[in-house]
Amino acid sequence: MPRLSPVLNQATPVTAVRGEGLLGEVLPEGLDTLFYANSGSEAVEAALRLARQTTGRASTVVFDGGFHGRTMGAASLTTSGTATRPLLVDLGCGTGSLTTRLARAFPRADTVGVDADPLLLGLAEEAVTGTDIRLLARDLTAPGWADDIAPAPWDAAVSSTALHWLDPDEVAALYRTLAGRLRPGGVFADADNRWPADNRELNDIARHVRFRRGHRTGRQGREAWAGWWKSFLSAPELAPLAEARARSPIAHRTFREPHGLTTADQTTLLSEAGFSGAATVWQCGDDSVLVAVR
Repeated sequence: MPRLSPVLNQATPVTAVRGEGLLGEVLPEGLDTLFYANSGSEAVEAALRLARQTTGRASTVVFDGGFHGRTMGAASLTTSGTATRPLLVDLGCGTGSLTTRLARAFPRADTVGVDADPLLLGLAEEAVTGTDIRLLARDLTAPGWADDIAPAPWDAAVSSTALHWLDPDEVAALYRTLAGRLRPGGVFADADNRWPADNRELNDIARHVRFRRGHRTGRQGREAWAGWWKSFLSAPELAPLAEARARSPIAHRTFREPHGLTTADQTTLLSEAGFSGAATVWQCGDDSVLVAVR
């Protein structure tokens, strides 16, 4: 009868022990040790360590296009496209400025930009020319918006100055969708202008800090968002995109004032949605980057 690997002797199921006799009848001569694993990835990891220990060699031959698991050693042997390309989703990608930066920073990733505005997506199309970035027209407040992006699990979702237009209920629903799509350990990063506290005086101070920083860096006095929109909508070369926007549902949506959720409010919503933790990783005044881990 073959013997068990001592690593798993203490946790070996009774059914596995009974199976030793059957395995002993079919194993070739010289194979007399069993190692019970709870997943394919764990079996691959064990085989890797055993092979390296036995042969003294560091390299492993694998089949092109094969998938061997998502643990560290197994993933290093995996060459199938779906396994080797992490998925990054830019929510409210706008003109694609952040999306293209993500693609440059993570060239092996599958990068997807999502927005509901035809005009902004039209500008993004030009920005992503020559890349394999995917752009999708989706309303983040509509049910099922994530279905056509990719099946779970996603690796990361990001957003920059886009989600403050959602109301608190829409923000909570978005967080729940992301928690359901991101893999354990997956990340959601949101850069936005948000109230740091539920205190008017503190928020006024934070706003002043942001303005002073803009003055020091030469950003103060640049074209405001409303002026940017007005100039783009009136540009003759963008008339087809402006007309497409006028026909789209977003043209009839009433944009309220920013939702006014504080950092603490959003951290609570992320926790309730299923994220294991959330914290501010960068802040200047009332501009901050909030990161949550699934």
